Amino acid sequence: MLTHSHRQANQVTSEVDTRPVVIEIRGLSKVFHTRTGGSLQALREVDLDVRLGEFVCVVGPSGCGKTTLLNILGDLESKTAGLVRFAFPPSERPLLSIVFQEQGVFPWMTVLANAAFGLMARGVGRNEREARAREVLDRVGLSRFVHAYPRELSGGMKQRVNLARAFANDPDLLLMDEPFAALDEHTKLILQDGLLHMWEGSRKTVVFITHSIEEAIRLADRIVVMSARPGRIKAEIPVSIARPRNVYELQTSPEFLRVRGLVWDALKEEVLALAEREAAGEA
Repeated sequence: MLTHSHRQANQVTSEVDTRPVVIEIRGLSKVFHTRTGGSLQALREVDLDVRLGEFVCVVGPSGCGKTTLLNILGDLESKTAGLVRFAFPPSERPLLSIVFQEQGVFPWMTVLANAAFGLMARGVGRNEREARAREVLDRVGLSRFVHAYPRELSGGMKQRVNLARAFANDPDLLLMDEPFAALDEHTKLILQDGLLHMWEGSRKTVVFITHSIEEAIRLADRIVVMSARPGRIKAEIPVSIARPRNVYELQTSPEFLRVRGLVWDALKEEVLALAEREAAGEA
């Protein structure tokens, strides 16, 4: 059983969350070694807990190690030091799905086959995996395109296929690395709304990386703010906006505006520090 982390000194307090901790990160550090013999520290002593069914968004300046953190959670990158422990019932190691910014659809597969790919890789029978994939495709508005190929889809539709594949796989943990960053604002809002709709029906545990404060507030139960490189946790800010949420109506919400101010206050010093470093020619 995992223990709850200590409160950060600058963490914004909220109601006590009694859900069990399923991801425990302690003292996590990552150093990359360059070909010239130098080194670059991406993460330094990161401490973070994520609870069962929680939607956590991670924001921070460019190069702060957000993606590195996600890759370590997804076992795509090794850590240099520290502890990462999972405790997802019934087994400790979670079944996970990862959605990247780059569209990961297979061009030679139909929409249906793409959505069912994770289930096929797990050995689920054809009838069952296609039934589950069709159900999720219907929820993201792609039921009329099950026999289409990616070349026939827009960028937003391709990313819907990625979301459908992630949810159809029924993961314990969903890792998302800026999945909507390359889309126009209107398409982004539509997909955020669709993601929330699917998440409300499943309450999967989600760690979502984004550059957008507004996107983080629309989606998250809690926003984690990272410092400029080497990345560490600077603040954890709960989002108390009631669910279910309508992303189109949030912009004028007093709570939306309040949380946006808190996140920006925590973030702006790091963004300015990064800009100064870049102006001085520092790596």
